[in-house]
Amino acid sequence: DLFRTQGLGGFADLMVAVSKDPAMSLWLDSVSNNAAYTSTPNENYARELFELFTLGVGHYTENDIKEAARALTGIKINPETGQQVFLPRQHDYGLKTIFDKTGDFDAEDVVDLVMQQPACAEHVAKRLWTFFAYENPEPEVVTALAKTLRDNKYELKPVLREMFLADAFYDRRATFTHIKSPAELM
Repeated sequence: DLFRTQGLGGFADLMVAVSKDPAMSLWLDSVSNNAAYTSTPNENYARELFELFTLGVGHYTENDIKEAARALTGIKINPETGQQVFLPRQHDYGLKTIFDKTGDFDAEDVVDLVMQQPACAEHVAKRLWTFFAYENPEPEVVTALAKTLRDNKYELKPVLREMFLADAFYDRRATFTHIKSPAELM
């Protein structure tokens, strides 16, 4: 539902919403991130946010992951409502250094810092092209889509429009090449 309702909006807004989604909190163990009771916050969500969703391998350090995990502490699920809640007493309010910037960061700050990274637009553009067209897109295709992402402040609709209108999208390399699962097809 989240991707259906926000999939054509801003990518940063989508990443904040994913960070606050109860399903993601449970799946990637954000709920075990508790600064009050552990000296080592759970890094699962921070790692997936950087590696899979936004930057790709090699565009962050292990320290960036550890510090982002600290910024993501205090996130829990209310057992009565099933909704994510923020528990201030369980959040790490100490200074954190992520991508060479230091501050008392929280989940939204982590997403803001990620969006400032040059690799983000390229990674997102490549993932979109790979999902909709074909694997291993040409560098010029990725560069053009990444520029559109940046020029439009990471709004997804303009980049999808550009992608779907590109000649390369209708090239024989792109047509009838993906076998989608029923969930992907829907």
